[in-house]
Amino acid sequence: MNLDTVVREKVWKSLKSTDPSFIEEVRQCINKIEKRQFDVGLRVKKLKGTSKIVWEARINRDSRLLFTYRQSNHHNGQTQKFIAIEAVCREHDEVNHHAQIIDRNWWEAEEVRVLGNLDQKFQELSSEDQAEIHLWQAAEIEIQAESTDELLDNTKWLILEPEIIESEQAWQMAISSAADLRLRLTPDESKAIDTYGNVLLSGSAGTGKTTVGLYRLARTLQMNPTARCLYVGYNPILVKESKEQFKQLWGETFEGLPLKPEFLTIRDLCLTITKDLGEEFKHHLVGYQYFYQRYIKKPESKQYPPALVWDEIRSIIKGANLKAQSECYLLSQKEYENLGKKRSGAIRAGERHKIYKLAQWYQNRIDCEQLADEIDLTRTALRLIKTVRYQPYTLIVCDEIQDLTEIQIELLIRLLAQNGQILGAGDLNQMISPSGFRWEDLTTRLYQQNRQWTEKRLDFNFRSTGKLGALAVELLNLKFKLLSESQFQSEAPISTSGELARLVAASRNDLKQIELGSGDAILVRTEEQKAELLTDLTTKLIFTIEESKGLEFDTVYLVNFFEYTNSLESTIASSTKHLIDRQKPQLRLEFNLLYVAITRARHILNICEPKISDLWKRTELAESLISMSIAEAFSPAQSIAPQDWYLKAIYYRDARLLPQALECATKSGDETLKQEIEVEFLLLDRKYYEAVQLLLEIGKYSEAAEILENLADWQEAAQVWGRAGNRVRSLECEVKSLKDKNQLESAADKLIEIERYGEAAELLEAAECWDKAVEIWGKLGDEDGRNRCLLRSSINNCVSIEDRSGENIEAFNDYDCDRAIEIDPQDAKAYFDRGIEKYRLGQNAAAIDEYSRAIIIDPQYVDVYVGRGAAKYNLGQYPEAIDDYNRAIALNPQAVEAYVGRGTAKYNLGQHQAAIDDYNFAITFNPQAILAYYNRGFAQHSLGQYQAAIDDYNCVIMINPQDIDAYFRRGAAKNSLGQHQSAIDDYNFVIMINPKAAEAYVGRGTAKHNLGQHQSAIDDYNFAINLDYQSTDAYNNRGLAKYSLGQDREAIDDYNFAITLNPQYAVAYYNRGLSKFKLGQNQAAIPDFIKATELFDRENQKIEYQRAIDIINFLNTRSL
Repeated sequence: MNLDTVVREKVWKSLKSTDPSFIEEVRQCINKIEKRQFDVGLRVKKLKGTSKIVWEARINRDSRLLFTYRQSNHHNGQTQKFIAIEAVCREHDEVNHHAQIIDRNWWEAEEVRVLGNLDQKFQELSSEDQAEIHLWQAAEIEIQAESTDELLDNTKWLILEPEIIESEQAWQMAISSAADLRLRLTPDESKAIDTYGNVLLSGSAGTGKTTVGLYRLARTLQMNPTARCLYVGYNPILVKESKEQFKQLWGETFEGLPLKPEFLTIRDLCLTITKDLGEEFKHHLVGYQYFYQRYIKKPESKQYPPALVWDEIRSIIKGANLKAQSECYLLSQKEYENLGKKRSGAIRAGERHKIYKLAQWYQNRIDCEQLADEIDLTRTALRLIKTVRYQPYTLIVCDEIQDLTEIQIELLIRLLAQNGQILGAGDLNQMISPSGFRWEDLTTRLYQQNRQWTEKRLDFNFRSTGKLGALAVELLNLKFKLLSESQFQSEAPISTSGELARLVAASRNDLKQIELGSGDAILVRTEEQKAELLTDLTTKLIFTIEESKGLEFDTVYLVNFFEYTNSLESTIASSTKHLIDRQKPQLRLEFNLLYVAITRARHILNICEPKISDLWKRTELAESLISMSIAEAFSPAQSIAPQDWYLKAIYYRDARLLPQALECATKSGDETLKQEIEVEFLLLDRKYYEAVQLLLEIGKYSEAAEILENLADWQEAAQVWGRAGNRVRSLECEVKSLKDKNQLESAADKLIEIERYGEAAELLEAAECWDKAVEIWGKLGDEDGRNRCLLRSSINNCVSIEDRSGENIEAFNDYDCDRAIEIDPQDAKAYFDRGIEKYRLGQNAAAIDEYSRAIIIDPQYVDVYVGRGAAKYNLGQYPEAIDDYNRAIALNPQAVEAYVGRGTAKYNLGQHQAAIDDYNFAITFNPQAILAYYNRGFAQHSLGQYQAAIDDYNCVIMINPQDIDAYFRRGAAKNSLGQHQSAIDDYNFVIMINPKAAEAYVGRGTAKHNLGQHQSAIDDYNFAINLDYQSTDAYNNRGLAKYSLGQDREAIDDYNFAITLNPQYAVAYYNRGLSKFKLGQNQAAIPDFIKATELFDRENQKIEYQRAIDIINFLNTRSL
């Protein structure tokens, strides 16, 4: 019977790069093996320690082919035998190279029995040897009733079709093709690919989920070449490698596809959406590294690890908030605190308010620095596709879906066509955030959209060798057992290939003996361990387990996992102890971290601990582990070619692991790559101009110009674009530079150079260069534009004549508008301009009339609604003002002034939180909207959110360091927080800039009073009264300071002044009552407290009201 033939992927790729004559000799050799025509040299070896028989066939005088017979399941489920091409050896000195491809035991094991001879033809062997070889072969090709699947290991096997082996022409076509041979699929993979509709594909690490997704993409495009398909993932390395795999799967015709599938990270997908829909996301994106560097300086970092807090913020507080509005960054505190424990199991309900404050601190910080993270980006994309139609996808393959947050998955579902399908592949055991993705959330969302789905599972680990895969499976079984959780039982037998995981008793000092190759890595549990090892060792190839997720390594050194956490160790030590619920999240996290660490290793796993932990002594794991000495385990790395370091540098750079990328680039000797990575470092540290300089040095002009554009340094960007040879981009930047300088006519001239006539004409109108605008609109054939500018030109000439005649200049603007209206009664802008003039003169009612006329003519005129809203606000018509702002926002959802105006009107109606929401909108659309920060700070102060108010005033000061109002308000907020000395510093700055700022003296006096510096406070109040004799706060507060010094009669005099100036001043009545009480004037004090209660009740000051009531009751009791 003829057997199917498979070949290791690495062997096939290596073969494709050799000379054609040798390639043909290999084909002929395989063809003879398949037909069992052994007329070449043949040798068969039985090795000690393995049941596998290794066959060697001579290709030519200096080369040989190694093959085995392997039993496996066909994709149809039937068991069969395969000829497996293991290696092609051209030189005997390539032993080390091929030992990396196949089981190194084959090279090192003792030969028990050898038959045949490579230097003799098969027919020249003795009849006894020939007969025995035939017997061995017969036994080899016989199907064994109970056997493991011998093609299930960490090798990709490609199918050599019979026609390829038999035909020289077909063989050469396969060799020269860009496409790979067909991948040999397992039955489970085939079933998953054949499943139609929405598929939720779960499976442990390395089980072929990506392969299924790529084949599903290919099948969809084969059926419908114009289908819009998307492969999306979180890890850029996974996405990049998946795209390359798909191109190899599809072949040369990939570039000719009518509609190529898109391969994007979730981040790049969102950036693409925002750009396509006209709202290019300009914020610099930050992530965990930014958060970590700032959070570790906070005292909370000692209690809550950075990774835990980051996951809670990213996955829950931000990522589970599905509101698309840009200002709704976070779940509300109430929503977060009310989440069930399954959603946020790592943080106890009683502690969530602390984490929420950290989330607010983080969000305020990135807002102030005009930064954003991936969740902010996702929310922007989600908002846009809800308001603007975006071309949907026929199929979305989402790989490693467990890494995405709810809002990111919501975006994907909304991107599906009505009959579109999603294949979501993931592994909950690789979730190192216990509060993130849940399959049930995804199925609920699909159900809500009336989408049916099928659940599939893959079990076999193709990434790690069989023995490492077995360790991973046993670890999961132990996890499920200790946590009393259900589990998926793998039906696939585990391969026994590869090496056992090694237990190495190694101290911290012993680790210095490790020599890493380009494919090796050290994994640690915590950032602290990583920092220590980076100090001790000369390598940067050290990762926390969180960082390593999504990466693969040939050799992994897992170092001292239990050093900083003993939850798992203590549980193992007392395994009979019943776990309480709140212990489980941390234990689950540690198991998942261990699982991720183990499954990062492709070939070798060294578990290094000073004292071997009890976990590894469990009977469940014992058969997957072996103890090994330091000398054996830490053997020096083989010589690594510069090209290997180069490729690994790119691998790490794509994963944003810059220190590791830089080390590999340095070892590769490629200076340009090294400098490119150094640029990435500078950008991460926000040293933009240093990055630009380095890019210019290495000739990367376009990249440098892009950075300068992001910095709005238009003049420099124009010059660099010129050096890059991009004249259009250079002129575009010159235009922006000129516009910033208000040199609009010159900017228009530049636009004319690049034939952007419409934009040029608009700029000329804005510059009131009416004659030139007339000419340009005429070239464009735009009669409306031309006539509009002719009209403006004639009005301008009239005004100029009047100007020369010496008429009152203030009247010209009115005359301008009146004249424009006389010429064209339907000129909405003229009414708008006349409304602005009346508004500036304080004639709000008249301004409203003008704005209303403009709206009748043009109901879509956004600025008019904003102007009318402002006039109504000045008249105290807050609800009516809000209506106008609502209309403006409906017409332009990014109308910043409308949000600020509406927020201010709501504030005056007592709707402080609603006002804050509007200011959030304004800041989102314009991070430089200084009034929005200021007003939001004021509103947050009113709600008692003093720290948030301080953060806002910080933003104001960052934008304008001379804004004394912000310093004053920040001082007031600090006073409320008890930060009195810091408040004094702010008031000092205000007084230094404006020595006549009476309110600043009052504020500083209050801070001094709170510090017990009563006389110094009185001095400040005296200053304030001299500057503003009607300052009721100054009189009241001076009275309070005198009261504290025992000067009660003088205090009463000050309270009298305050009450005279403001008879509704509740606090002054209350304070005067206290002074009278202190002087023993109880009956005189009671009316003051009664008046204070009336005013406190009217102002809804409940706490102060109750205090006054208590004192009245006390005094009434004393008088009985």
